[in-house]
Amino acid sequence: MPTPTTNDTTQDFCQSNNPTIASLQVNQSTIVWYDAATGGNVLSSSALLVDGVTYYAGIIDPVSGCSSTTRLAITVDLKTADSASIDDNTDKTCDFEPVTYSTQGNMSNYEWTIGSGGQIVSGGGSNDSTVTVNWTQLGSNSVTVSYLNSSVCNSQETATFNLVVESCVLPVDGCLTIFNEFTPNGDGSNEFFYIVCAENYPNNKLEIYNRYGNLVFQTRGYKNDWKGIANVKGTFNDNVLPTGTYYYVFETGDNTVNQAKSGWLYIMR
Repeated sequence: MPTPTTNDTTQDFCQSNNPTIASLQVNQSTIVWYDAATGGNVLSSSALLVDGVTYYAGIIDPVSGCSSTTRLAITVDLKTADSASIDDNTDKTCDFEPVTYSTQGNMSNYEWTIGSGGQIVSGGGSNDSTVTVNWTQLGSNSVTVSYLNSSVCNSQETATFNLVVESCVLPVDGCLTIFNEFTPNGDGSNEFFYIVCAENYPNNKLEIYNRYGNLVFQTRGYKNDWKGIANVKGTFNDNVLPTGTYYYVFETGDNTVNQAKSGWLYIMR
């Protein structure tokens, strides 16, 4: 009897699919599988494949019942995706202090779920392996991510990161950091113009100007809730401002030491 043939002597399978010996590819029928190149034991076609194991195929003559003298060897490689995980960049989660969470990169269809009281500052989209969150609610909370690992069996992986938000005293140099870009497009991610610690200055004042120097937005007691809508009476009142570069002036309004910051910001819709 001739030796069986195959298109691939090292065959890959997804372990999650529970492949069996019947899953092995050969070009002939009437195959019997063994656990050795000669002699050995006959294996059931329903037996689960084992990673790294070599299986041996012989052709059975339907008339004589004899098996081929030389057996075909096929080695199995079972693919298993690594479990998803989430890491943060801090030892302590403080309210009103953005924290970046990251998961495995180079995946697809990311879906981030943020617990109540969490506001996405940046990232968190379907192509993002990171998300930066500003927590406004104290106590237990969580961040969950799921993604598709298309390089390993198109497996869907999910992880949840549990955390506790605390009330912290931010270092002076941590406050008044300004995130210059935001995307108020209604997808729930990075919707607001964000200034770290703005809430700590109840008498603060924020002014936004367009590139022509026209005032388009102003408010006192800013609470990180501006979505790029003008509020200046006249031409710009209630208008949704278009994509582009604008300029901000922020004053803390502190009676002791009034701090002021100014610079550019970019609205992307």
